[in-house]
Formats: sequence, structure tokens, C-alpha cells
Amino acid sequence: MAAPVRATILWSDAHIYLVHTNGTGEDILHGVVKPRDDTCSGTLYFKLQVEPRSDGPRKGISRSLAGLIFYQQGREKMGVGNAPMAWGYSAFNVPGKGPSNQTDGEYNLASQYPELESAGAYEIPRRGVVRTIVFKVEYLPGSLDRVTVWFDPNLSTGVTEQNQPANSVTRFLADASFDEIHLCHRGVGEGWKISELAIATAFEDFVPLPLWERWWFIGLVVLVVGIFGAGPVWLLGQRRAQLRIQQLERERALEQERTRIARDIHDDLGSHLSQMALLGEMMGNKVQNVEQVVFQVHKISAAARTMLESLEAIVWAVRPENDSLHSLVEYMERRTDELFENTSVNYRFIAPPEIPEQNLHAEVRHNFFLAYKESLANALKHSGATEVTIDLVCADNLFAVTIQDNGKGFDLQNPREDGHGLNNIRRRMEEISGQFELQTAPGQGTVIRLIVPPQHQKSKP
Repeated sequence: MAAPVRATILWSDAHIYLVHTNGTGEDILHGVVKPRDDTCSGTLYFKLQVEPRSDGPRKGISRSLAGLIFYQQGREKMGVGNAPMAWGYSAFNVPGKGPSNQTDGEYNLASQYPELESAGAYEIPRRGVVRTIVFKVEYLPGSLDRVTVWFDPNLSTGVTEQNQPANSVTRFLADASFDEIHLCHRGVGEGWKISELAIATAFEDFVPLPLWERWWFIGLVVLVVGIFGAGPVWLLGQRRAQLRIQQLERERALEQERTRIARDIHDDLGSHLSQMALLGEMMGNKVQNVEQVVFQVHKISAAARTMLESLEAIVWAVRPENDSLHSLVEYMERRTDELFENTSVNYRFIAPPEIPEQNLHAEVRHNFFLAYKESLANALKHSGATEVTIDLVCADNLFAVTIQDNGKGFDLQNPREDGHGLNNIRRRMEEISGQFELQTAPGQGTVIRLIVPPQHQKSKP
């Protein structure tokens, strides 16, 4: 059974904070997470649990502010909890105001438990009622950030952000820059209890692991297998060890042959193709009276460059020293820069800072890269997108890349056959027993996800 995609908890705090008339409060982050400003990109997820110690506002009663607030260089930025003039759970210090708000800078949070007497879908804080708030900030350089809030989301095993109840989701724009995080309460009432604070890089990291991934369950299975299968397992292990030795000998011979092929291709065809490209450019730069000749020369040069790129990909794929996940990620990043060069499409290539030491066979790397390249070509040539995000997940026994664009999308029930090369992508992933996932709809952009199966990955010795 495939393990779910796990992200990274960047910071968590198990303390239960009682915040009560503490003004601007104090920083609880202490520099553990890298600050974010209006030059940053990427996505962060935040989680907190709140318990009001008194009921929310009523007409004629003074109101209060409570919740988690971002601070940057001493200035108060976006906050989530209860805005000073809002009736229900809300965000504050945001541009404009929510559909059910009366005061600028406040935005009520949609709830599955709305007040019956209210015109909006918000929920009034109640004494002793515990609620969980998870929100996502997509940082956009040079502009306001996209914020998505899930109020009291479902965090049971197996859920994702995509299958949360629609009536618990609120989206708005805000300045979510921060170098400190404060917990504050100002105004009337007995304050709030705030706990289970965490910051992560994916929604799923707030979801508990399934039973079969918990350490005690794995240990129990190992113990049972050890008790009842020690003998057969030892014999099977011996047999597998012999087969592994034979396989390593075959792989060594194959690697030597691949090295020779790579050298021959590079030394022979590479030099001729380079010369052809150079001659084509020299001829194209000369002053010609026949424009058609110049046009053809430039076509020859462009074709030569394309052949050189294909040759480089072949050489890279067959070289044994490139049989690693780290090499694949580096090559993807470099070729992505080349593909987007001289285009008007903005892109973000998001990769984890540490790449696991894992081997990848040549055929896996080659087919995966071609599928990835075809996906980017679709986004550039067919989607009409202005932004493309490439997000890599590199973890033990998992390597996946998600390509998301903000283009026009298309109808999955009536796709344009081979217009976008989807069949080629699917075929290449099938050849390595990988997974190809596609999400799109007219006017909603396209999301493509490519996953390398665990059996094609092995840790380096």
C-alpha cells in the first residue's frame, strides 16, 4: 500500500496559552521559521486550536480582539481569530471587508455551524467551545498573498485539503508577511485559550498517520514475522542474497556498456552536430540578398540546437554516474530554466532543500524527464497560462512532481485527442509503472502529477 505524501512540520508548540488583556503580546516563534516578506514565494500552512473563556459579543456590549497575529518589524499584519468589531470568528487587518462584515479590515470566517439569526455564515465564539483553525498562505512576490482558511476542518486519517466541506472554507487576500507571531487578547471578556500551534509545508502534515504507518504497529508486525517465520525468512533471505549478487554483476556489466555508448555518442555525433549548429549560425549572420536562404539557414541552426538538446538528454540518461534522484532534480531545474527562457510565463520551481540519497535507473530517469518536459510544453504552448508552479516532493520511497498552471484548462470528458500529448505522458509513466494524475476543468487551470513508484528507488549504500 502506497504511503500518503507527508510534508514537513517546520515548527510546533505543545503549550496551552491563556491570553487575556495582554496588549500586543510577545513573539512565540523565536526565529525558528524563516521570516516572510513581500519578496517571498512558496506556501505555508498554519494551525491553531482556540477556546474562548467567555461568550462572544452581543448588541450593546463592548467587543474584543483575540487570536494569532503576524508581526513584521514591529508592525501588526494579518490576524486570525476574532476581529474587534466582528460578531463571529474572523480574520482582521486585511484589505477591504468580508461580505457579512460592517467594518473595513475584517473578514468573517465561514463555518459549518452558522448563527441562525445572522445574515452571514459565520459562528459566534462560545465559552468552552473548542474550534480548530487551519489556514494556508500562498506568498506572491510584490503583491498581496492568497489566504485560504478552513474553520474546524476534518483532520481524520486520509483527508486532504481538497475534500474539506465547502461551507467551512474562506478565501481572501492579505499581507501575511511576518518575522514574529504573537498571541493577543485586547478588550472585554476573560480571554482565550490557544493551543496546538504548528506551521507546516502541506495540509496533510496535520493529519494523523494511518494505523499501518505507526511505529508500534510496524514493530508488532516485525515481531510476529520474527516469531513465526524466522526459519523460512532466513532461507528466503539467503536465496535473495544470491540473486542480488548475480543481479549486481549484470548491472556492473551493463553500466560499463552504457558508459561506452555514452562516450561514443558524445564524441562522434556530438562534435558533428555542434559543427552543424555553428556553420548554420555563421551562414545566417552573413548578409544575404535571398531572404529565403537566410530563413532556411536559421531553421537548420534551430534544428541543430534541438538535436543537441536531445543528444544531451540521451547522454545524461545513459551515464551511470547520473543514476540518482539528486541528478534528476538538478537536470529538471536546469532544463526548466531553459524552457521558460524568453517566454512571458512566470514560473516557480519548488524543491526541498535536502534531496534524499537514492538511486534511479536510467530508463526511469529518461521516461520521467520526458513526461515532465511534455507537461511543461503543454503549459507553455496550449494552456494560455501566465503562471506555472512546479512543486517537488522528495522523501523516502517517494518522488513526485506537481505541475499546476492558471490557464484555461479543458473538459476531461471531451479531451482533444493527443492535442496536448497526454497520451505520450501517460504511456511514458506506464512504462516505468509510475502514476499520472490529471485535474482540470474549463477556466480552472490544469494540475498534472507524476509519481515515481517506490520499487524504482533504492537508497545509496
